[in-house]
Amino acid sequence: MVAAFLHLHSQFSLLDGTATVETLCDRARALGLTAVALADTDNAYGHVRFFRAARERGLKPILGARLTDPAGAGDAVCLARDRHGYANLCRLITARRLEDGFRLAEGLPRLAAGLVVLTRHPTLLERLAGRIERASLFAELVSWRGETHRGLVAAARAVGVGVVASPEVRFLDRADRDLHRVLCAVREGTLVSR
Repeated sequence: MVAAFLHLHSQFSLLDGTATVETLCDRARALGLTAVALADTDNAYGHVRFFRAARERGLKPILGARLTDPAGAGDAVCLARDRHGYANLCRLITARRLEDGFRLAEGLPRLAAGLVVLTRHPTLLERLAGRIERASLFAELVSWRGETHRGLVAAARAVGVGVVASPEVRFLDRADRDLHRVLCAVREGTLVSR
C-alpha cells in the first residue's frame, strides 16, 4: 500500500510555500510515507531537486503542479503518472503561462493523458467530467468546510468520479505559519494583519 501526501507546496510555490523540497521529503520519510507529490502552483521549478531528494530518502516522487485558471474559475492539481503525463504537465504549465485566453476547463482535457487530476471546485469538476478519463479525475477534499464539501461530494457522485482526501501542505511547523502569512501578504499586496 502506498501512503502519500498528494498536494505539497514547497518554496517554489512562490510567495506561498515555506519549506524546501529536502525538508518536505525528510518529514515525509519521518512520517513513514512511501511516496510524496510536489504540486507547486503553476510551475515545475523544483521538480529536479524534489525528484533527487525523494529518491535519496527512499520515497517515490510524484511530479505535479497546482494549475490555476487565470480568470479565477478554479484550480486543479495535476499529477504525472508517467513520462507522457509529465510531458503533458509541462505543456499545460507552458500554455497556462503563455496562451492568451487560456482556460483550465478547456486546456486541461486536451492534455490530460497520463495525468491524475484532482479539483476541489464542483463547477470545474462538472466541466471536466466526460472530457477526462473517469479513472483519472477526482474531487479533492482539502479540509473540512461543511457545506462546501457536501456540494463537492454531491458533484462527484453526480458525475461518477471518486473523492480523495488530500491536505494542502504549505508549511510544516506551526512556527512557519507566520512566514507563510508574510509571503501571502506580499503576494496580495496587503498587510499581514489582513
